[in-house]
Amino acid sequence: MSQAPPTKRPRISSPAASQASAPSVSTTPCPHLSTVNRQVLDLDLKLHCSVTLSVHNVYICLVCSRYLQGRAPSTPAYTHSLQAQHHLFLCTTTLKTYCLPDNYPVAHESLREIAVAFRPTFTADQVSKLDDAPYRIRLRNVSRLTGAVPLVYLHAADYVSVTTQLLLRASRFRNCLLMSTPEGDHTAAGALKDALALLCSKIWSKYALRDFIAPHELLAVVETRSKGLFSSLKQNDPVLLLAWILRTLTGGARDNVGRIVDASFKGEMTVVETSSESDQNAAQASSQVTEPSEGNIQPVDSSKSNTKEAPFYEKKTSSFWFLPLDLPPEPLFKDMNDRTLVTQTTLERLMRKYDGITKQHVVRTAHQRSFTLLKIPECLLLVVKRFVKSKFGLSKNPCFVQLPENLNMSEWCEGGGMYELKAAILHEGRPRDGSYRVAIKHAASKSWFELNGNEAKPIHFQLVSLADTYILLYERTISNKGNAK
Repeated sequence: MSQAPPTKRPRISSPAASQASAPSVSTTPCPHLSTVNRQVLDLDLKLHCSVTLSVHNVYICLVCSRYLQGRAPSTPAYTHSLQAQHHLFLCTTTLKTYCLPDNYPVAHESLREIAVAFRPTFTADQVSKLDDAPYRIRLRNVSRLTGAVPLVYLHAADYVSVTTQLLLRASRFRNCLLMSTPEGDHTAAGALKDALALLCSKIWSKYALRDFIAPHELLAVVETRSKGLFSSLKQNDPVLLLAWILRTLTGGARDNVGRIVDASFKGEMTVVETSSESDQNAAQASSQVTEPSEGNIQPVDSSKSNTKEAPFYEKKTSSFWFLPLDLPPEPLFKDMNDRTLVTQTTLERLMRKYDGITKQHVVRTAHQRSFTLLKIPECLLLVVKRFVKSKFGLSKNPCFVQLPENLNMSEWCEGGGMYELKAAILHEGRPRDGSYRVAIKHAASKSWFELNGNEAKPIHFQLVSLADTYILLYERTISNKGNAK
């Protein structure tokens, strides 16, 4: 039986042991250190003043957790220190703590812990060892593994939390975000990258004040940059959000994050579209010339006698972010107890769609398509098409899909390599008013966890297959040459 990871309380005894390089200031002791209330601090809120709504020069009151602007006389923070007798404020840009209204800096180990929890940073050595050994922290009588921290659902934004958790399981993308620094880029790609990087660093940080994270900043960026397409007040499709995030990160300046996203998630395929066999047979039959029988001689139009419609054929190469998988249709009949039958299939059977031989019927054009994978990305996203729109409304296919934890993609692409399942978004309930949750494989402990709201509970992998899987993330572990990733 494997030994459980040790339960530790975060300590910061030296600069080398700290994740963040919060500045050390030599000052006289402050008599108000005992007023700091770590239990009420919310370091996940959107950075703007609660009075002026300004995003510049924002300070956090370490007593009541209000976000206020400035520390000069007549500013909201200064006024708050006089009216509420709250004196210690953390600057969100410099990570220094000041005592107001006297306006002098304060340095203490407890304040450094708060600064590290607010903005964690990582070194290259720390990032390279994230998946080597599990690290467990205990907060408010709740034990959490770093990397298995839930994102709470804000209003109807469960789809945002599960999509973010899924994306951050891609090792190369995660490491790139952890090593990035905020640049203050005002473009959509820059703002989204900074919000994802901050959220990612908090998920893997050893120094936290709460056992969950609220993605306020990310939600604000997504809602603003998508022009209201994705909102916290109305549930949306995780597939649409996933595509929007990937396109946005690669749509701006070609920085390191954009290149990593392209290399990690984008693949290529060949799409061949031909006319259906019935159309080809009809064209062949109409082109055949019959000998006129005696007494049945009819005039022939010379302009149409030699015309023959050629069969349609089109071949093109296209890129993809994820591969849609078609489920078998639901059974029309019920069992002897009048219960609806639920079909069952395997992921390998669904992947035959991309073997280059299996043909898919296109209703709009009455043609047939076949797909051949040319390049499989390092992180393979698979979308199980459970939701079907028809004239009767939106329906959900409850088919069970047996998931392999390790998938050999060499069967569908030359040199595909071995892939390991890292995360799966699950849907529960009816199509329109159901909910989403995510199951992730914790790389360091090799254990599966279900993250649902502010809960993170262990789950057996077999239960992931029995659930209504919607989006799957497989990551390459062994390349086509047999080398480990």
